[in-house]
Amino acid sequence: MTQNSRMPCALIALVAAGTFAPLTFAQCEVQPVASTDLPEGLLPNGRKAIARDGDTIVVGSIHNGTNGLTAGAAHVYRLVGSEWVFQATLIPDDVSAQDQFGSSVAVEGDTIVVGADHQDSLGTDTGAAYVFTFDGNTWTQQAKLLPTLLHDPSFFGTAVGITDGRILVGAPGDTANGMWAGAVYEFTNDGSGWSLSQTIRPADNDSSDFFGWSISTDGSRVAIGAFDNEPPGGPPATVPGSVYIFSRDASGWTETANLFPPASSFAGTGAFGTSVDLAGDELIVGAPNSSFPGTHTGAAFVYRRVGGVWDDGTRLMPAGTLQPGDRFGEYVAIDGGVAVVDAKEGRFFPTPPGPGRVTVYTADGADWNVDSTYVGGVSGFVSYSNFGVSPVLSGNTLVLGTDGQDLNTGDGFAVLLTLDLGCAGSTCAFDLNSDGVLDLTDIQLFVAAFLANDSAADFAAPFGVWDLSDLQAFIGGFNAGCP
Repeated sequence: MTQNSRMPCALIALVAAGTFAPLTFAQCEVQPVASTDLPEGLLPNGRKAIARDGDTIVVGSIHNGTNGLTAGAAHVYRLVGSEWVFQATLIPDDVSAQDQFGSSVAVEGDTIVVGADHQDSLGTDTGAAYVFTFDGNTWTQQAKLLPTLLHDPSFFGTAVGITDGRILVGAPGDTANGMWAGAVYEFTNDGSGWSLSQTIRPADNDSSDFFGWSISTDGSRVAIGAFDNEPPGGPPATVPGSVYIFSRDASGWTETANLFPPASSFAGTGAFGTSVDLAGDELIVGAPNSSFPGTHTGAAFVYRRVGGVWDDGTRLMPAGTLQPGDRFGEYVAIDGGVAVVDAKEGRFFPTPPGPGRVTVYTADGADWNVDSTYVGGVSGFVSYSNFGVSPVLSGNTLVLGTDGQDLNTGDGFAVLLTLDLGCAGSTCAFDLNSDGVLDLTDIQLFVAAFLANDSAADFAAPFGVWDLSDLQAFIGGFNAGCP
């Protein structure tokens, strides 16, 4: 990290130029874009049933009964304009009743991987994962993935991920290091077919960790949830769970961090790692069994990686009061300074269940603030429930699932809902205090960040170097204003 020696004079000149007239810019609101009918209801259990890469979305549905009760299927959609248009239904020939094909999904380019965690090829509920590829016209099954040996039930396929052509499959019931210790299996394709290339287990892997319950990949890093893991030194009064970070180099995947809830929230946290989403240097973790202020009210936490080290995490505060059984954090998503948390709102008798709600957060420096909240419920003659299943963020577009019922006919259905988050999380990069105004305060903050070698002032390549290019980029952006 370096600075140009001439920078102090240039910065003084920039501060002296603080007579710029303040510039204000418009704020945006979250807007619904489109809804797409799905063939079956969704799976509200915290697992990733919807995945997106570019113009392709795949939706897993264990409720499809083509090959038997809960045999399952996966449905593929392509983005045409602002609408998701059905393209294909994926069902392997050997899937049968109760296999739950579609319990997890992932997509990268023209490759889709789908988990079937109750498939019985190697024993009862040992599980399997299937790979499908697109040739420009048709999706076809390319492979069925199985490790060489599984204990039943291993639930191989509970979570899946794909990154840089490498497929990761979670088996939280793996018993190599004890009952329900868990493992993640990596498969690669050398051109002759898919084969097992590495089995991933953390150094402290032991009984009842459920490692591999959730997976989120981003390039050469992966976050893996172990929702019943205890901290080093032995289990406390409650076992919060943890999320492991692994990084990949030429030798394979190596454990680089094990993240727990912040100390201030540690005691009440439960099932931390049930849901995870990793995007660059930001990670969000759901802990839906957390019990503050009430049983299974839920919690969610955001972590940032600064200087190669993950911070201690920030708890996202919900909008309004959570009820016991809300399971806030059942699903989570994060991308580019925007975070999304779903609350299932199952609740406990005698409190009636809620329809589910999604809370959108935006980053303001080190803080995360509620931007907007969306809820299910009755709209016209339709009742929406399980609102917010498996949210997927891509830039400012949020796609999520919801179940519904026509109140006239009683017919049930499911919908893929697309929301435009507008400028949520995409606040002007030069508005360093995020107040909607470009003024002297932003200039002063830039100066302080620049002198501290802070990433907030690192606007131009070469990144990690604070020099004249950053100063020019800031002045140019400041003068141009924001949309």
